[in-house]
Amino acid sequence: MKIYRLFFSFLFTATFLSHGQEYEKVVGVWNALFLNNKLGEQFHITTELHHRTVNGFENLDQQIFRPSLNYKSPSGMQWTVGYSYLRNFTWGGEIKSEFFKEHNMWEQLQFSITGKKGGSFANQLRLEHRFIEQRDGSKPYSFSSRIRYRFTYAYPLLKGPWAEKLKFVFYDEIFLILNPQGIPFAFNQNWTFFGINAKLSNKASLSTGFQKNTIARGEGRYLKNRFLNTILRYAF
Repeated sequence: MKIYRLFFSFLFTATFLSHGQEYEKVVGVWNALFLNNKLGEQFHITTELHHRTVNGFENLDQQIFRPSLNYKSPSGMQWTVGYSYLRNFTWGGEIKSEFFKEHNMWEQLQFSITGKKGGSFANQLRLEHRFIEQRDGSKPYSFSSRIRYRFTYAYPLLKGPWAEKLKFVFYDEIFLILNPQGIPFAFNQNWTFFGINAKLSNKASLSTGFQKNTIARGEGRYLKNRFLNTILRYAF
């Protein structure tokens, strides 16, 4: 229990320490497509495709290909292992701007709780193992680990049989860098999202809303990214 108290104390402190100092601000647009393929009652494969820009649509910021294998236990917990391939762009003003690659292996645990008045609470914990391409030529890749915790609240905006059709969604996610011993020691970034999720059919849903990211740049400097985040989900 001591290690859990240490982790959440650090999480709480890091969130507040990230507010202060010097900020650079940008606006952007995130679009993503999530495709789910069932492999029986308890397993499914998810494929995520992300396209992210800053300064509106002007500068390409990031592209991500993220497949994962998911197992949902009878208790309702979902266990996931996945891989992410990222292309991170420098902002040169054109789509062909220079980019560096990241290969990211990760494990994730997610579980949800339904509230008494129809709202639901979801907790998501992800551990990432990151191999990031080095642009200075000193070595091909650097390695680091990061832990991410996301809290999500969803509440139906319609009543009765329409309750699942349209929901208000809020989430906050904090990213912490781990030291070689696996202990969180540095704030990396924080995401906050407000929006809606619409169920389009039995197989498709669309979520869209406002998101603000606060990203540590080092030496007391932070990047604040405000953008429209839209995700289309489809289940085969």
